[in-house]
Amino acid sequence: MITYSRESDWAHLQPATQGISHRSTTSSRRPGKAIEGTVHYRIAAVSPCPDCGGLTYETATGYPHGVRWVRLGDRHAKVDCVGREIFS
Repeated sequence: MITYSRESDWAHLQPATQGISHRSTTSSRRPGKAIEGTVHYRIAAVSPCPDCGGLTYETATGYPHGVRWVRLGDRHAKVDCVGREIFS
């Protein structure tokens, strides 16, 4: 199912960057039993990464895109989408 909306449908909402909602679901391990919990979500625009061109969330903090751990010689390091080391 595809849902279409216009920008005017959302214009009256207050801007937010993160929120919390309450969801109830079931699991294949426990069919029929409801599992309730709080879901944290983030709202952000998606745009191309200036370094690699891949899609990424726009963040106010400017946190790097595609962060992962790799082995560099005898140590592990955190790198971004194009392999630059990230120093915390």
